[in-house]
Amino acid sequence: MNKKIILSCIFVFFLFAYAQNKVGLVLGGGAARGLAHIGVLKAIEEFQIPVDCVGGTSMGAIIGGLWSSGYTAAEIESIFLTSDIKNWFTDIPIKERLPIYYTINSYPTFIDLFIENNKFVVPEGTIDDKLINLELYTFFAETDNAIRGNFRKLWKPFLCTATDINRENPMIITKGSLAASIRASMSLPVIFKPVKIEDISFFDGGMYDNIPAKAVLDSLGADFTISVDVSSSKKSFERKDMNVFDITFTLVDLLTVNMSRDSLEKLGHYVRPEVGDFNGFEFTRAKELIELGYEAMKKQAPAILEKLNRKEDYPLYRKSLIDDYTVFDGRVIGKIEVQSENNLITSTIYNAIEMREKEIFSYSKLRAGFYRLYAMGLFKSIEPEIRYNRIDKSLVIRIKTTPISYNKISVGAFTDSKAGINIYAKYQKNNLFNFGGMFDAYGFVGNFIKGVSLNLFFPSLGFTNTIAGVYSNYHIYKYFSVFDNSFGYHHNYHTTMLLGNNYGSRSVFSLFWGQRYKRVEENDLMKNSFGVFFTENTIPFSFENSKGERRSFMIGINLPSYGFVINESSSWFDVFSSQSFNRAYFKGIGEFMKSVKVCNKLNLSYSSSMGIIAQIDRNQTFNDKIEIDYPSARPTFEFQYLYDPVLTGRYFISVGLSEKYYINDNVYVKNDSEVAGFTNQIKETFSPSFIGGTRISLGISTIIGLFEIGGGYFRYYGAEEESSIFTYSIYLGNPIDKFDILDIY
Repeated sequence: MNKKIILSCIFVFFLFAYAQNKVGLVLGGGAARGLAHIGVLKAIEEFQIPVDCVGGTSMGAIIGGLWSSGYTAAEIESIFLTSDIKNWFTDIPIKERLPIYYTINSYPTFIDLFIENNKFVVPEGTIDDKLINLELYTFFAETDNAIRGNFRKLWKPFLCTATDINRENPMIITKGSLAASIRASMSLPVIFKPVKIEDISFFDGGMYDNIPAKAVLDSLGADFTISVDVSSSKKSFERKDMNVFDITFTLVDLLTVNMSRDSLEKLGHYVRPEVGDFNGFEFTRAKELIELGYEAMKKQAPAILEKLNRKEDYPLYRKSLIDDYTVFDGRVIGKIEVQSENNLITSTIYNAIEMREKEIFSYSKLRAGFYRLYAMGLFKSIEPEIRYNRIDKSLVIRIKTTPISYNKISVGAFTDSKAGINIYAKYQKNNLFNFGGMFDAYGFVGNFIKGVSLNLFFPSLGFTNTIAGVYSNYHIYKYFSVFDNSFGYHHNYHTTMLLGNNYGSRSVFSLFWGQRYKRVEENDLMKNSFGVFFTENTIPFSFENSKGERRSFMIGINLPSYGFVINESSSWFDVFSSQSFNRAYFKGIGEFMKSVKVCNKLNLSYSSSMGIIAQIDRNQTFNDKIEIDYPSARPTFEFQYLYDPVLTGRYFISVGLSEKYYINDNVYVKNDSEVAGFTNQIKETFSPSFIGGTRISLGISTIIGLFEIGGGYFRYYGAEEESSIFTYSIYLGNPIDKFDILDIY
């Protein structure tokens, strides 16, 4: 009997000791599949599964770091469901704030090569990490301020892993900057550039230890681990609709190294949500992934609780359990310190962040300011550091910037049935003289266009509303006549200066003055123009289904010299002669387009435009030789840049409709249609002509940009004749809307 009692006591003792085991939660890497960890945490809180410390890799490090910092599972779910995580990888918030002058006289390219120190530079990653770095900082700034580099002071002691690829050695991180350490843990090769910590470059921790259960045992003193595996099933390559990001994430999946299931089971308990067939870039399926994680942990909860024989109550507000934790939002700003290249850049930063000393701090203003700064193309990185001054209970904000100055060479091309094959190249220099200037030089060669374009512009001077630019082009266009199937040449030179105000990042109102020479066959025109120009665009810079508006109008006065031919005896006085001024005319053009997102698959956009030419001196008779300068009515497809001088009018109005159906993320089908009416001459009886066209095209996103192929039908109804024509087109890069955007001047 005594023997049984002794054995029972020994059993109870070991049972008690086992029940008090320190439990470590281990969250593995898996890119988008790691969102299942949020569901796992929801089940842990619901079933009161005890957790004493946390370890994670890659996405597991982000989710685990947030939870260890006191975020509830519901708060983490809200972050990843309400935020467009794809924006972290596509820079859309930055692109949406690009100063609108970046689009003027800018032509799309599909190959970009950067030059530094007279050498071509290959980007360290396919995805720019500016946004993800900023988001991670805002998530962990207050926690980093409280723990002062010691991850063991978090609500739940925490570690993450990264890989020193040069030494082929994993690194277990338990101290330092929480945001920087987690960013290092998720530095997926090829996708993100490595993160430097103490001059050592680190890549994703999953390359050597994707589920760091052993590290949690050794470094955090856990006795029992709950290991959550969200790695790939290695079957993702069987999918047929993969884009470049899907392919890259799949390649990374093949590089990750996991401990075997048996090994992980021996250390505690193993959980594997059914997410192995999801691709690493499918962040849009966050809700599904979270639910799968919840169901997996819910199923395993009874077995885990039986092993541990204890539960844990999780408080709603946990951040207060971290010593010295202080919320920054709503605090008074005591001091702002900016480290930059010069006073102009410092002023730019102050104006962009829209925060001043003695004002109230908010993360929303910080984010918006950084988006604007990055959109200007001046900075390689912007690193904030916010500290809480306990003496006067204010915030000290330090902003450290690293300037970026690069030379870039880009190439583009297009072809269609009338324009033939055309290739163009661009040289770009950014942040000119460290004052934010941008210089572009384009060279064109091909069947349709030959020539150069030079642009020097300052999209924002000191991030005030003042903007300026100088644009100069010399082009020779081939134009096609739909009536006799013949070609002619259009010589065009202009230099235009613009000075105006930037009303938000997507609208601008400016004054312009320009000089232009045109020649079409034997007709010559020299003119000076001045007036006002307004443009606004809220349509995002992306190929995805989106909504927004684009509108512009120009009102100006032209001082032409009719029949003016350049020769050695010509003088500039001729251009400004009284005879020329008497023949001056008023020109106005307005354009409008609205894009509507009908559903995730379908986008509709409709457009309209109108133009008018009016003589300033009504007694003057308009000379036919200036016909080429009339507002032109051209369809929305190939002929938009094949300038037929017959398709012009003193007055015109047009309407168009475009439908775009997305088969998947990579492929779409588009239809464009437009009808326009115009008149060439002022007569006693109004005799308009009409032009209409429609075009169907297939677009595919490729690793070098957009590839689009299509065909169209074009018909003209004149007062005395009619004609029609079929066309085809092929675009590489992005379709070009117009070649000479400033042509409206």
